[in-house]
Amino acid sequence: MLNYIKDNKLEIILVCIITLFAYILRFIALHNFGELWIDEIFSSYFAQKNSVIEVIKSLYIEDLHVPLYFVLLHYWIKIFGDGVTVMRLMGCLISTLTVPAVYFIVRNLFNSKFSAIMASLFIAISAFNIHYCVEVRFYGMSVLFALFSSYFYTKFIQSFSKKDITLYIISALLLLYTFNFSFMYIFCQFIIGLIYLVIKDRTNLIKYFITYLLVAILYLPAMLMILFGVIKYNTAILKFVRDIYFFDITWFETYFITVFTTKFDQFMMNDPLLNRYGLDQIFKLQMLFGVFLPVIFGFVGMFLGLSKSRLRNKNLFFFIVPALLLLFVQIIFVFNHFMALIYRYTVISTNLLLITAVLGFANSEKNRKLCITCLVIWLFLNLFSFLCPEKHSVLDRKILYTLNLESSVKSLDIKSNDIVLIPCNGMLFSKQVPYGKHFDINLYYAFYIGIRPQDIDFVFGKDLASILNRKYAKTYLYRYIVLNEPLLALKYNLNKEIFSKMQNGQKFIIITDEILTDLKNNQLFLQSSMDVYRRSAIGNTLMAKIITDMITFASEELTYKEHIELGKRFNIFVFEK
Repeated sequence: MLNYIKDNKLEIILVCIITLFAYILRFIALHNFGELWIDEIFSSYFAQKNSVIEVIKSLYIEDLHVPLYFVLLHYWIKIFGDGVTVMRLMGCLISTLTVPAVYFIVRNLFNSKFSAIMASLFIAISAFNIHYCVEVRFYGMSVLFALFSSYFYTKFIQSFSKKDITLYIISALLLLYTFNFSFMYIFCQFIIGLIYLVIKDRTNLIKYFITYLLVAILYLPAMLMILFGVIKYNTAILKFVRDIYFFDITWFETYFITVFTTKFDQFMMNDPLLNRYGLDQIFKLQMLFGVFLPVIFGFVGMFLGLSKSRLRNKNLFFFIVPALLLLFVQIIFVFNHFMALIYRYTVISTNLLLITAVLGFANSEKNRKLCITCLVIWLFLNLFSFLCPEKHSVLDRKILYTLNLESSVKSLDIKSNDIVLIPCNGMLFSKQVPYGKHFDINLYYAFYIGIRPQDIDFVFGKDLASILNRKYAKTYLYRYIVLNEPLLALKYNLNKEIFSKMQNGQKFIIITDEILTDLKNNQLFLQSSMDVYRRSAIGNTLMAKIITDMITFASEELTYKEHIELGKRFNIFVFEK
């Protein structure tokens, strides 16, 4: 080890400088990221349970995610506290290790210092990686474990040494216990390796099956946890992601911008229809250099990396092909309506595609000078776009989900007998809203997780609730969502359970993180045709409609006092008896 450090002093210093540069960028982004958004609040909610057993139990009952990230965050919070910056720092420190990991992996698999330096530089300034590095979620950590899994898979499939098999099993399990979708990636690795061994080397098939049998056995607790969640989730009325985000073919345009550029506009929302770059924008000068040319360079590099002659290199083949298969499988699932495809679900494939494109230029044998020149220009364009953003920068993102919520609620002087209704995930905001009597309802759990049937009864009435199911929910709810019919059952239950029991001077407060102003536009969009309605996501529109009705019914029975809008994402409505 000491001899290696002595012989490679300059190389190690350069990697340390790139890693420090990457960390500085991520630390700046961490401080300017803004308040926690809803998924990060969920992370904090699960991690702040009293014990690890409670963390895992709550994930088992209330969620679908595997526990490793939340357990680590639980201990981190125990030691360092639960401040927003502190919580983000854990993921930032772990995920920054992706940069030296990329250098180490590329250097060892492809025997090229130049390729390794360039690949680590691209990862260092990747807006996609910076974003998920500082978010209080598990995606950044997944990238690190996916890279090590890919590396040790590439090693063990060719050597079958005990050391490589052991390290692959460890890295695969770390990934499997961090990110749900990673089981698809490990399965893709298994399929690619199986095909290769059947054709080329059947002597190691038994070792191969034993390796994956060990992975499967050690993954069994998480697998059972996920299966229970899927069974429970399938009893819910709505499909979680499918009914929040609908898929459009223009997703691919935004995806390749995400992979090959440092532009940040596409991260502001998950809906590709609202965030794609039109042709009129692409040919503006800054967009030409910031988007169009980097994407072209990325495609050329990927084509060179995936060319037939390059894929004969077994290291490259095993390193990248499972990731391509994973992306292909995800797309097939999307087109068959099994899942939605949003950018964070592609963290494994995204980084491996970027590395492949860099390798395509850096390791090209023909026209080597031209390829290296193209790679340097591509890096310069991304660095320039990163430091001189046209509109949004990953280094300065403000997410206004809980902006001043605590101070705004405090200013309302809520009494102990005032009724507080937070229809979507009220338990997440208990720290910001500890005042008043909270009315127990959770539309998120009722619609997407299926563990609160009493809330379905409360909203729709027992007659309609008894026939609502996932298959026919859209049919039964069409008139309510699109034609704006009121829910008389909801009105009756609000009167019976809340309004009729209130005393004069008592307040009724609705707090929502839904974007209620979008409801009318969504309804007009869905009215265009029944086919548009069937293909579209209805989850957020449905919850916005229910909350809008609650506000309307409260206005009819109580005195409307005020409406506080915090940023574009938080609304507080105050009524009084």
